[in-house]
Amino acid sequence: MNPSSLPSVSDRLRAWAEMIVSLSRHSDDSSVTFNVLAGGACHVLGAELAALLITLEPAVVEIGALTGVSPEDIPLIETVLSGNPIGGPFKLGKKSGALSQVYFERGDLVVAELPTSGSSFAASAALQQSLSQKLNLRSWWILPLAASPEDDCVGLIILGRSTVTPPSAEDRLLASAFVAQAAASITIARQFALTNAGQQMTETAGVTLDLSEVAARVLELATQMIVCDSAALFLRYGDVMRVYAVYQLPNELLGAEINLSNPLLTQMIATRTPMYLADAQADARFAQILKEPQVRGWLAAPLVIGERVIGQISFYSKRVGRFGAGDARLLNAFARQAGLALENAQLYHEATHHLQQMAILNEIAAAVVSTPDFNESIHQVVEALKRTLHYEIVNLWMMNETGDQLILSALNGDAQTDTIRLGQGVSGQVAASGTAICVDDVRLYAGAKVVSPEVRSQVCVPIRIGRRMIGVIDVQGSRLAAFSDDDVYVLSIAAGQLARALENVRTMRDLAASLEQLKQAQAQLVQSGKLAAVGQLAAGVAHEINNPLTTIGGFSEIVLRELPADSVLRNDVQLILREAQRARDVVRRLLDFARQSEPHRNSVDLTELVREVVSLMRSAASVRDVTVEERYAPELPWASVDANQFKQVVLNLLNNAAQAMPKGGTLMISVGSAERETRRGIEITVKDSGVGIPRENLERIFEPFYTTKSPDEGTGLGLAVSYRIVREHDGVIEVESEEGKGTTFVVWVPVGGDR
Repeated sequence: MNPSSLPSVSDRLRAWAEMIVSLSRHSDDSSVTFNVLAGGACHVLGAELAALLITLEPAVVEIGALTGVSPEDIPLIETVLSGNPIGGPFKLGKKSGALSQVYFERGDLVVAELPTSGSSFAASAALQQSLSQKLNLRSWWILPLAASPEDDCVGLIILGRSTVTPPSAEDRLLASAFVAQAAASITIARQFALTNAGQQMTETAGVTLDLSEVAARVLELATQMIVCDSAALFLRYGDVMRVYAVYQLPNELLGAEINLSNPLLTQMIATRTPMYLADAQADARFAQILKEPQVRGWLAAPLVIGERVIGQISFYSKRVGRFGAGDARLLNAFARQAGLALENAQLYHEATHHLQQMAILNEIAAAVVSTPDFNESIHQVVEALKRTLHYEIVNLWMMNETGDQLILSALNGDAQTDTIRLGQGVSGQVAASGTAICVDDVRLYAGAKVVSPEVRSQVCVPIRIGRRMIGVIDVQGSRLAAFSDDDVYVLSIAAGQLARALENVRTMRDLAASLEQLKQAQAQLVQSGKLAAVGQLAAGVAHEINNPLTTIGGFSEIVLRELPADSVLRNDVQLILREAQRARDVVRRLLDFARQSEPHRNSVDLTELVREVVSLMRSAASVRDVTVEERYAPELPWASVDANQFKQVVLNLLNNAAQAMPKGGTLMISVGSAERETRRGIEITVKDSGVGIPRENLERIFEPFYTTKSPDEGTGLGLAVSYRIVREHDGVIEVESEEGKGTTFVVWVPVGGDR
């Protein structure tokens, strides 16, 4: 550009006015502001090319706008100015060329005769000359953007000119006004960015009060204002700072905590002012905050409400000296605005969290009382915990009877084993100590040896009844520090409810057992009363009937002796005699049943006794096509019983079983040891595959004269007599039956002596 071709003063003033109007319209958009300033510099100050550099931090600048250059030449210009073809921030050394001189001395500089002037920028002299020749530039005019030498330099304006003529007094006057306007416009644009961020935070708070969403949005807005490689937002909980949002960092860091005893954090909280480190790796205090060797630059600002520090925003950079005082001031101003939005979200979170806890506890309580079955209660509680608190893995361990192992009773997730010894792993340690344990990182916890490799954190709480340990609730997560004191609180209440549920179930179980015993005792008393009444009645009737039966039998025998052998009456008389004898047998049984005599007990081998009875009825069974199977446990103790009476009991049961299989079948008899109410005894089991007994008849089968057989097969006294004999021996006789499948009788008597 020749001096004669410079725009007239009126044209330059018109361009100035247009720039001012455009800046006023777009003062809230920093990118538009930067482009307007670069374009205005070309027209107002007379240049073919203008590059606007923006100060990011002390002595660190970045190209904010370029004008007067084609897109294909932009990489070349960025390489010349910053040394990097893709641009980005670059540092200005105090003795590293023309840009540094202007920046630090706050005075303008004209670099003339570019093809022969050597290196003035970051690139080599040859590359600078190549740029100058390609764009036909003869000189650079570099201006600092600062209102005065005492003010901060907010940037640089670089003007490429096609003339070597120095700027005129008129040019310098316009440049002075331009520099002041540009510095003010850049500052205003940054303030607008801060204000806009605050407005967006306000809008975010109006849309959601979810703490995680607000924290993520605040951090997103902060990273739009200050360039960094990664960032994190922390909220304060007591003596720790907990990660609530991350930028360019692994999500598994969410929930991680750092202790406030760190000197850097202590200083920041005490002064409530931002802090930054040019090289974090050179400061031993930083290693206690973040052990990441790639982080070099560090910037942090406290989130302050009144006099309280409720958290902090931390920025990280891989470059030494990335953050400076300007960044600290900007982040601090932003953090002051963000603090209120975060506190409102935090208060809302705490309120809703308490309501959620109440809802969770109500659901757990409902799950506990929804069923009298304790095992079902366990599964209901595990499901409720996972559903309401969104836990990934929930296991419930119960103590075994010997108290030295935990047994997996319910799980909703994954378990590496189904038993844990006391002291083994976090669950075993909780069972041994009786206190809850919360582990932020199981990989760093020496005792966590039985969890899945994907698990990163774990919390376990004990289940106790009084001082007695009965189990452990074990919750696991894939995130670091996934659990807090709130989780311990809720799980402890759930554990208490489970303990009460178990105690209630045991009480109900004991009560039901007592009621069943009482019911059985009452049934036995009723049965004994029936038998006693029938016995007294039978004794009287038997005596009255026995005499005429004896007379009938005697006269029948006399008539038979006197009748001729070929008499047609002999068959009738023989029938009379047989029926009279059968009636006498019934009377004899009635008398035996009614006679309350003490059995003559001796020490008897019940195995041999049963074998004898089986041998007696085996032929009769084979006639009925019944297969008899015998099972005898070895080395059984002897029992104190009346041998003859017990033979009658076994024979009655075997005969009944054979008669219940009219089409043949299998009769299985077994003898073994069994305990009842801590008493040792012998158990005789008779099982058939016959027709079975209808349910409505089971309660009456031990009543005298009750039978479903035909008159020639039974009188209904066999089971009644057997019942009385077993009871007199302080034993038990029980029956189970299913129609069409068969019947099982079990006789149990206490052991009266050893072999």
